[in-house]
Amino acid sequence: MHLPEPPRMPAWNISLDEERVFIRCQEPFRACSNALWNGGLARAQAILNSRVAGAYQSTDPQADVQRMIRQLGADPALTIGMLTAAQVSAAGVARMEGEQFRLCAIVTAGVGNAVRAGRAHKTYPAYQADTINTIVLLDGKLTDAAMLNALITATEAKAAALQDTGVRDAMGLAATGTSTDAVVIAVRPDPQYRHVHLYAGTATTLGDALAKAVYAATVTAVENERKRARQKGEAR
Repeated sequence: MHLPEPPRMPAWNISLDEERVFIRCQEPFRACSNALWNGGLARAQAILNSRVAGAYQSTDPQADVQRMIRQLGADPALTIGMLTAAQVSAAGVARMEGEQFRLCAIVTAGVGNAVRAGRAHKTYPAYQADTINTIVLLDGKLTDAAMLNALITATEAKAAALQDTGVRDAMGLAATGTSTDAVVIAVRPDPQYRHVHLYAGTATTLGDALAKAVYAATVTAVENERKRARQKGEAR
């Protein structure tokens, strides 16, 4: 499977290969995420989404991520880190632009442990892979509340994409995600955009564009992963 073309975001250096998505920014950015490493509200300068084996289990996944970051010559203190069992070559990418923002979404989607939130499913005492990881890079100005709103919007778009592509959990119910998903909203306050976004829900121009980008990237990632699995003779 051919690697996807990295989206064009002038201030962001986006590298995609078979093993990882690695993103560096020309300047520090603000982020809101539930990432394995440096999650929460953080100030960072890089993002790593690294592939691991589907059977990956670790007693200290944060240490594993830090080691991977150092191997790339980056500073763990300024890098957000995630792990996935999905094939990075099957990633989906989408870009959108508005009057007061520019953004792109990069999604890797391993759906082998798909679940429907609110219904009984297998839970794990330690970190497991096979994750849907969503990265949104955004040039613009957002309040902290708007960044959290963007994380919700991205999650809603991911769930909609999974349902529309027919992803099911072990009980045959429409899935809303997998049991170990992560979302990163990374915001660079580009000076060309003067307006400060207070909201990023689907009623806003920003939220609508973000949802469309995440939806499109997730659909592409799921379809690419299915195509790859068929070629390998795997069930998805």
